[in-house]
Amino acid sequence: MSGLFPGSSTNEQFWDNLLQKKDLTSLATEEDFGVNPDKFYQSGKGVVDKTYSLRGGYIRDFDFDPTGYALDEQFLAEQDKLYQWSIYVAKEALVHAGYFDNKKVLEKCGVILGNLSFPTVTSHKKLASVYTETTQQALRKLLKDENFTIPDHLQAAEPKGGIIDYTPSQIVADALSLGGTHYALDAACATSLYAIKLACDELQLGKADMMLAGAVCASDQLFIHMGFSIFHAYAPH
Repeated sequence: MSGLFPGSSTNEQFWDNLLQKKDLTSLATEEDFGVNPDKFYQSGKGVVDKTYSLRGGYIRDFDFDPTGYALDEQFLAEQDKLYQWSIYVAKEALVHAGYFDNKKVLEKCGVILGNLSFPTVTSHKKLASVYTETTQQALRKLLKDENFTIPDHLQAAEPKGGIIDYTPSQIVADALSLGGTHYALDAACATSLYAIKLACDELQLGKADMMLAGAVCASDQLFIHMGFSIFHAYAPH
């Protein structure tokens, strides 16, 4: 097993935090949202374009080591945390099981990875100009002002990770040289259980000798909080 959670990047740290009954949720910062969270906070429910909660389980102070994988170090170092977190946790699970260096076994090992498919920090930056330009055109017509512009709030408009052309499961399979079935799925809150069940199917059908099953949520936190506020899905306290 392996995991990466707020305040813990190893199984031992996670267990220790549980024993100490630590609350590792916290309030969003400008680094989490990409903008001052106060601009979007409104305590009441149902306010358009506002979130009534800034609390979340934020992974901070995690440094991804891109060495030791089957993909280029520089390439991995520049990828979105969605990919880096997935690769790290998958590797740690194989290390914990004693199979990380067993190429023969890994050739028949697959990975099924749940992924909450909200925009990520990288995809947000890549597509922000589309939203901005569309809104800008509409406002120009409403205001009858062809010179009206919306300033770009994303300073790093071009993420260094380049084109997003991997699913989380594919980059894990390539980075760890896994030869079995790999795909990602999103079944909302049931995602992790589906991943485990579908991985069991691969084993029972004889398609793989070993499977990795898990899930990752590395979505853009502003989108998450806005979306869950629309659904009134946050607890009041």
